[in-house]
Amino acid sequence: MNSETQKIMDQVAEEFHCDHLAIELRYKAASDGMRTYWMSCLRCGEKLSRKKRADLTPREISTTLPYDPIIHREYWKRRNARYDELSQSIKAKQNDEWWAWYSDYLKTPQWREKRQLVMKRAGGLCEGCAHAPATQVHHLTYERAGREMLFDLVAICDACHEAVHGERQARKGGVRRMTTLDDLTRIEEVRLEMERITGLLKRRKADKWTLNRAGFVVRALEDLKAALAMEGEE
Repeated sequence: MNSETQKIMDQVAEEFHCDHLAIELRYKAASDGMRTYWMSCLRCGEKLSRKKRADLTPREISTTLPYDPIIHREYWKRRNARYDELSQSIKAKQNDEWWAWYSDYLKTPQWREKRQLVMKRAGGLCEGCAHAPATQVHHLTYERAGREMLFDLVAICDACHEAVHGERQARKGGVRRMTTLDDLTRIEEVRLEMERITGLLKRRKADKWTLNRAGFVVRALEDLKAALAMEGEE
């Protein structure tokens, strides 16, 4: 987990901190009808402390309302939405910064040298169609941007370049979107987080925050899959 992710988690935890000032007795019924009684927070839905039936008065038993899981679910839904909002804001900023860096990188002698080597390898012909003159060098991946291997790059003509991106856009019916360093970072974050959560679950030490993070990981994977599908790279 990187420092930015931790900062977001800390900010959300602070914003959604619950002092449990509004609590009431609630019961939860098992499948066999057996009731357990809890002091429950009406703001976040947390079950705070269990009460023995023997310690309750007949009136308390007869008037206690059932535990409402929707309160807890909606609380975490809002909390997750806030996490996603902050996370997307930071990622958008990082993405903009990366593209600004990339734009400057394409003006460097280092890039010009690599470009010339790729053009020389291709003999000046497009490596997509092998007919038209190559006009630009295209990244197959941005994973090593700034330190590319030559096999990360291909010489390509304008028509083939448009075919790579334009046809994907038309096929998917969406806005052209290229894989960025942000996507690659997200993949690594999700992978590491899943490993951590899996380890905790195996040791049966997962708290509610960890289980909730597991839900975030699943959503992150779904979002990433949708993003890559937009590019035709599933």
